[in-house]
Amino acid sequence: MQFQAFSLTEVLAALPTPDSGGRRYVEPFTRGRVRLGLYAPDPVDLQQPHTQDEFYIVVRGSAVLVQETARAPCAAGDALFVAAGQVHRFEELSPDFAAWVVFFDAPGDTPG
Repeated sequence: MQFQAFSLTEVLAALPTPDSGGRRYVEPFTRGRVRLGLYAPDPVDLQQPHTQDEFYIVVRGSAVLVQETARAPCAAGDALFVAAGQVHRFEELSPDFAAWVVFFDAPGDTPG
C-alpha cells in the first residue's frame, strides 16, 4: 500500500458548512473495516451509537464527552475511546471543536 497522509487543514476544508444542512463529518480514508474521519458537530452533536469501536482524537477546541452517565472534559491533544454500541455524544462544544475519529473492529469481532 502506498503511503498516505491527511492534512488537518485540507480535511477541515472538506467538511460541509454548518449552514449547508450537511452532517459535519468527512471520511478521507477507508481500508477494510478501518475508517478515519473528521467530526466537527455544530452546534449540537446528534450522533447515534456506532457498530464499531472508535477513538476520538481531539485536534482543536474543547467539549465534554458524555457516555451513559459519565462526563469527561476533553480538549486538543486528548484521545478518547468509545466501545461499539455505547450511547455517547459531545456537549459544551467550543465553536472550533474538531476531532479525528478512527472506527475499527476489536480483535475477534465479526464484521457485519
